[in-house]
Amino acid sequence: MRLSIEHQATRVCESSGYLFGREAFAKSLSNIFSNSESGFVLAIDATWGAGKTAFIHQLIHDLKATEKIIPIYYDAFSNDFSNDTFLSIGATIFHEVEGYFESRGKSVKVKKQLEHLKDLTKKPQVS
Repeated sequence: MRLSIEHQATRVCESSGYLFGREAFAKSLSNIFSNSESGFVLAIDATWGAGKTAFIHQLIHDLKATEKIIPIYYDAFSNDFSNDTFLSIGATIFHEVEGYFESRGKSVKVKKQLEHLKDLTKKPQVS
């Protein structure tokens, strides 16, 4: 059973840049991410066709070059088929974190941590 859909291949490469002169905004966001002590959620809101997706894909491309940040892109519209939204989000997070560590050749300890993350996302949390 598929738990999440991978987002469209990014439309960026080493030579692409930000549309509409948004480099300064991207740099500010990167600094906020790098200097944050804890996680947070960021929402970017604009009218249809304003370039939100292109901006995010370029920002993710740039953030993947850093060692401190694991950017995770979750497309709610692409994952709308899921009956369990948390499971879909958890699967997306797991997929991105696993890919990050695998690309850097991390140890067995990381594999154990990923399995723990996987187990946590499968179990309903009771408060």
